[in-house]
Amino acid sequence: MKYILTFIMLFSVFSLAFGNVEFIGEDKDTKGNWPELYGKNGAIVFAPLDIEDLKDINVFDDGGNQRWDWANPTQDERGLIYPDDPDQRAGSCMFNNPVGVVTIETDLKNYQVAVYVVDWDSSVRVQDMVGFQEDPPDDPDVTVENPDFHEGIYYIWEVTGGGPFSLQITHKGGANWVISGLFLDALNIAVETKGKLATTWAGIKL
Repeated sequence: MKYILTFIMLFSVFSLAFGNVEFIGEDKDTKGNWPELYGKNGAIVFAPLDIEDLKDINVFDDGGNQRWDWANPTQDERGLIYPDDPDQRAGSCMFNNPVGVVTIETDLKNYQVAVYVVDWDSSVRVQDMVGFQEDPPDDPDVTVENPDFHEGIYYIWEVTGGGPFSLQITHKGGANWVISGLFLDALNIAVETKGKLATTWAGIKL
């Protein structure tokens, strides 16, 4: 058992030192109600004037991409709740064509990035998205298209290491690509329990 724990600890240190980005899934249920699950360590709602609660986001580089309001404010549940006003929602986005990149920097070494996308005005918009550190991989993590796109969906990445996290969005159909929000949450890979290190690995506590 101690050798397994040693291996896990060494693997964790290696990951933290050299970095890793892993796409872990999607969320079709939360819609614009992101404070229920996301953004505890930083939130950006994209709009002509971005609505921000940066917290642990030290640097945000929007890559020079543009902004648009569909309906801001709105009561539509697809609209993202304002970080500073839970009674307001924004139906808005960042957009461009054909390729855009946004980047965040944080002192966190193990964290989750959730990106919300919603298409208010098209049935043919398609885009690829990929999260990375340093250089983007050749294959996208996800292709976003309707009907999920129209209803609003979060795509989620787990990140380790100290390098910046970047998201590349590539237009594949329709007028342009769009993203509506980015949310940062710290993750814990190890905790102290009664003076001993408890590490969770693949859902098994050792």
